[in-house]
Amino acid sequence: MRVTEVILFTLDSFNSFNEEISGRTLLQKAIYFINTIYNFGLEFTPHYYGPHSNETSEEIQGLVAAGFIEEVNKKLPPLDFGGAHESRLYIYRLTESGKKLVEHLRSQISDVANKVELVVGKILEADGTETREKTLSISAKMHHILTLTKRPVDVEEILEEAEVIGWQISREEAIKAIEFLKKLGLKV
Repeated sequence: MRVTEVILFTLDSFNSFNEEISGRTLLQKAIYFINTIYNFGLEFTPHYYGPHSNETSEEIQGLVAAGFIEEVNKKLPPLDFGGAHESRLYIYRLTESGKKLVEHLRSQISDVANKVELVVGKILEADGTETREKTLSISAKMHHILTLTKRPVDVEEILEEAEVIGWQISREEAIKAIEFLKKLGLKV
């Protein structure tokens, strides 16, 4: 699966639920979970806000440059995600050209579009708008740790591994993230 389709279908799915992607972290983590659940083959590595895909970032910028995605940049007070701070909010929307491209792609690979929409629906059900980005970030961090250890681990071990990587996760955040991961149908 090409990352282009996953990105476009993710944006389209958020739109179909009358939501928008507010933040690079939200977009990256939504794609992380879509990729995790359906194994689309995208590579993610540890980063400040959790697993990150350089390929996804580069493709988003390419889609913005090509006029398929609109990227609105808003300056904000810094958000604290445990050591790193994001003081800009990037809002992503499909342009009219992007919507036409999604329509065309959907006619060819509707099964992929439906899979993406299913995961986006679960993400939107699982957490409120105000805490969604942070919950996704922490949940992705925890899931990434579980994937790296390749064995069941308890909350304390997850917190220790997170600290080694440089991620700060509180016990309460970990417990909330475990519930979120279960709602997505992922093993914890």
